[in-house]
Amino acid sequence: MKVLPALILASIVVAGCSDEDMTAACKADDLNCIARAYMVKADMLCKERIEKMAKSDLKWDEGREKPMFELYEWKDKARGIIAYSGNKAKIQMPSGDYARETYECDIDPHNKTSPLVGISVTAG
Repeated sequence: MKVLPALILASIVVAGCSDEDMTAACKADDLNCIARAYMVKADMLCKERIEKMAKSDLKWDEGREKPMFELYEWKDKARGIIAYSGNKAKIQMPSGDYARETYECDIDPHNKTSPLVGISVTAG
């Protein structure tokens, strides 16, 4: 699993280039290139869905505007699907305390119409 530094987001924002343009410039098996190029789009696709899945109040560490993914890996290299994961969300428990949640979003960056192929959230 690769660790993604928070500063990567600044490096992938290139004037005039879409996520798809940058992804197309990557070699098909270059996980780092593809995952970094698609990071902003993955964040946009997943964050709201994770919030909707929460059964109670959900809080993001350091605010909602911070990058939510710290790790990425091939979910299915043959199909080009990348699993982005992180643990910057906390869910309110019945006791009122907040417990950390781990989440994973599976993205197919080559699918232009429906790139989000899976999402999971687990306690801990």
